Amino acid sequence: MSVRETAFCVPRNEYVTPSRPPKSDGRWMAAVEDGQLRRAMHELYAEPSVIQRPTEERPWAEFEYSNPGDYRKFVTFMNDVDNVALLGDHRRTHCFRGQACSKWPLIPKLSRLLKGMPLPDALEREFEAIRYFQERAHVFIPSSVPERANFREWLCLMQHFCAPTRMLDWTSSFVVALYFAVTEEPVDRPGAVWYFNGASVQKWMDERYPDAELPANEQDIFENLDAFVDWGMHKARPKICFVHSERKSERIMAQRGVFTICEQLFADHGSLLGSALMNEDFLCKIIISPEAKRFFRQYLSKLNVSAVTLFPGIDGLGRSICETIRVERELWEETSAQEGAA
Repeated sequence: MSVRETAFCVPRNEYVTPSRPPKSDGRWMAAVEDGQLRRAMHELYAEPSVIQRPTEERPWAEFEYSNPGDYRKFVTFMNDVDNVALLGDHRRTHCFRGQACSKWPLIPKLSRLLKGMPLPDALEREFEAIRYFQERAHVFIPSSVPERANFREWLCLMQHFCAPTRMLDWTSSFVVALYFAVTEEPVDRPGAVWYFNGASVQKWMDERYPDAELPANEQDIFENLDAFVDWGMHKARPKICFVHSERKSERIMAQRGVFTICEQLFADHGSLLGSALMNEDFLCKIIISPEAKRFFRQYLSKLNVSAVTLFPGIDGLGRSICETIRVERELWEETSAQEGAA
């Protein structure tokens, strides 16, 4: 399948704001036919049930493979849209995210934790959290600490070590996203894999927000609490940018990680990305039923995709044992059911 050749290369200071209205169903399908993912999208549209077409309130397409016989067709589709592991992170066109519960929105952890708090107070808590981490991180990782003013690199480091940030994790690997969708708790509820064409987002951003419009004093904003709160209250825009960590850890490399970040703390990344892509290749959400999760856990086990490969270290080893026992139990249940039926 051909993919967009335009490099997905978003400078750190670039942002995107959606403003295009949604199309009608007929125009939506016409745009899909003209998109770079048209063949894969046609196959996706033909095989599962279409749960939702993009709307103004929910600007993404939702699909579900509802029949067990379709799971292998999903694997074929996954191979069509997945990225080749190229040397340049910015050249991996598509972004994927797996979530264990299909009901969860695309909202970063810090935004969820601070939900309901007045914005000035929430921004102050965010600033204090970053400073708290900066003042203590060197004790544990003295060789990996970035420069104090490198705001985005500090957020990447915090995200890596499970601190809540306004960043949202994505990956350039469909298989990695699928892993998180089917192995994380809750395993007994439908999960989802989200994906979008990053090249389309980049193109839209480059046209709308050239370098000349970027703020020149970004680093000053993050050095002072009053400036940070003022910026977040009065100047922050509902615009998303992409962040590739300059300091790759084993985990980021294994998971082929990339992050989205929004100027506005409480932004819903799904709504912003979906609206920005409404005239292009669309933000897509594929629902994975609990039954499908069982199938894909076994499929990933055969590919040797597990916690031990995605979380290098002793903690990944421990998690992988739990995953293996779950797969073995499920295989035992299937064998027992077949013998009982016989």
